[in-house]
Amino acid sequence: MMFARAVVITALFAGVPASVALAQTVAEFYRGKSIELDINVSVGGGYDLYARMVARYIGKHIPGNPTIQFKTIPGYPGGNEINLAMERGEVQGRCSIPWSTVKATRRSWIEENKVSFLMQYSLGKHADLPNVPLVMDLAKTDEQRTILKLIFGRQVMGRPFAAPPGVRSDRVNALRNAFMETMADKDFLAEAEKAKLEITPVSGERIQSLVLEVYRNTTAELAAKAGAAMK
Repeated sequence: MMFARAVVITALFAGVPASVALAQTVAEFYRGKSIELDINVSVGGGYDLYARMVARYIGKHIPGNPTIQFKTIPGYPGGNEINLAMERGEVQGRCSIPWSTVKATRRSWIEENKVSFLMQYSLGKHADLPNVPLVMDLAKTDEQRTILKLIFGRQVMGRPFAAPPGVRSDRVNALRNAFMETMADKDFLAEAEKAKLEITPVSGERIQSLVLEVYRNTTAELAAKAGAAMK
């Protein structure tokens, strides 16, 4: 039920010779630095809410305890505008709204039966929605299942955080560990509970494995068919 959008984590540094940077430990590299979260959606939606909350806690779990600043990237309106349009009666529905977002920001839709859920766009059913059909169940052949996995495999990622290319493996591992530790941070979980935000983390290793699997099993022909199906 989650539509993935990339949120980029970028370490900001300048004036450090390459030889010095390579010799640094992870803690030395990140100490005194800032990590910037670029959020590519409008303010107030689910992606924005989750990213802001992660930013408040993940810094203490990264070696060197860098500061996390964040900024919203302007562009096309996000899901929040679509939700408001639904409530005003301007549109009658929308696709790819995360279930966690509905529970966190539009709980009245559920409690007052204001909406009907027609399909789950994911690789597996959410525990809260056992009776809502799953898109994967519509596949009748192996080819159709591969195409659907290519399209909806990203839903496993939810709202992924990604580092830019070329980051050293030890620093990648530090960021991955910090993210998973943040997901278990009691203060973070308390704030998430207060905000009614669902926390179901997926490790970076799991996401990487899924991406590699999808790329390995997808031919150019299947990718073209998937692209045509999404138009």
